[in-house]
Amino acid sequence: MGEASQRQFGSFAEFWADGEWAPFVETLHPGKNSPHTLAVHQQPAGAFPDPPMDEFLLMVITKGNRHVATQYGGTRFETKLSPGLIFLAPPNTETNYEVHGPHRMVSLAINTRAMDRFREQADFELPSDFGRLHEQTFHDPIVETLMLRMLEQAMMDHPVSDLFLDQATNTILTSLLCRSGMMVPDGEAPHPLSDQDIAKVARIIDERLEDNLNIADLA
Repeated sequence: MGEASQRQFGSFAEFWADGEWAPFVETLHPGKNSPHTLAVHQQPAGAFPDPPMDEFLLMVITKGNRHVATQYGGTRFETKLSPGLIFLAPPNTETNYEVHGPHRMVSLAINTRAMDRFREQADFELPSDFGRLHEQTFHDPIVETLMLRMLEQAMMDHPVSDLFLDQATNTILTSLLCRSGMMVPDGEAPHPLSDQDIAKVARIIDERLEDNLNIADLA
């Protein structure tokens, strides 16, 4: 454990299925017709380098309280794991996580094509990434809630699951852009979403799965 993969993988779905960390993957949902992959990982202590992929990778910790050192390209930081803690790994970047104890997490890989489509829906210019958001861990209740809800929907394998996954992905991207400050006008500070806001967004997605929800609708 600790050596970067020498094999070539086209996506995290392939890497999680056949790469070095496959033995630690409890659940894997690569998606049928969608640009996102969901996985549940139960990992021991150790170093876990990931190969660069053309995908944004979100990880939310569900169990674990040990120290972790994270490196994305030339950016390195350290923190302590806790339930709800979120990591964002940028695309096309070698990453490494050195964890000092066992941990469990849910991961969501979003292909950059989804970001391109998301950008096309907006009636204003969006950046190509999330700025410096990957240089730190953070808590975001709406992102955490939707990732766990996406996992539930994927496990159900219902005909409307893909619709929910698409709408939830757009909401997650919107929340990340707001958090990064890229959608906040100069001089205005973003305000955190309340539990009622989060519940309302999830309810809207559930009730309007057949609609083509855009960023303005979710906002």
